[in-house]
Amino acid sequence: NAVAVTGSYFVFDILPMEALQPEFKCKPLQERKVILNAVFKASERYNGAPLTRVLKSNYYVVNSTEEIWAYYNQVRADKLEGLIVKDPKGLWQKKRTFDWMKIKAVESSDLRIIGAFEGEGEMEGTLGGLIVDHSGVSVRVGTGFSEVLRATIWAMFLRDLAKSSDPETKDYELIGNLAEIEYQ
Repeated sequence: NAVAVTGSYFVFDILPMEALQPEFKCKPLQERKVILNAVFKASERYNGAPLTRVLKSNYYVVNSTEEIWAYYNQVRADKLEGLIVKDPKGLWQKKRTFDWMKIKAVESSDLRIIGAFEGEGEMEGTLGGLIVDHSGVSVRVGTGFSEVLRATIWAMFLRDLAKSSDPETKDYELIGNLAEIEYQ
């Protein structure tokens, strides 16, 4: 087994163990950031040097939507994924809220279809998703299909499977075509 010898762990928030309890009332993000800064300062004094692999995530305070988009464009130009915009008065919750919003680019690639797979549960007997080739790697894509499109593609795939038993047939309906795949 390989052991990682490089890498860093970025800390972006701090919560007490009590946060796992249902009745926990947490402090707003801006107060948690003050506590996080104090913990990192204390660790420097305790260790005699700053932590080298455990790092505090950078964060920036912005005052407008325009500033958010300017910073987003900067991180994308640096080939980073995107941003998480947080309300400084927001409380941490064990669920998705509008206090934390991800801003990520939607990318798109045209990839060759090399197969399909059947759905599970409610989607058994119809298309679960496509299998596409991405630079020599088989990738499963299973979202973004309407019920009608799932049925249509699955029927095409089943006809392709029937043709694949005949070595003379190369006239596939689905296999070999390109699919535009959007992803984040």
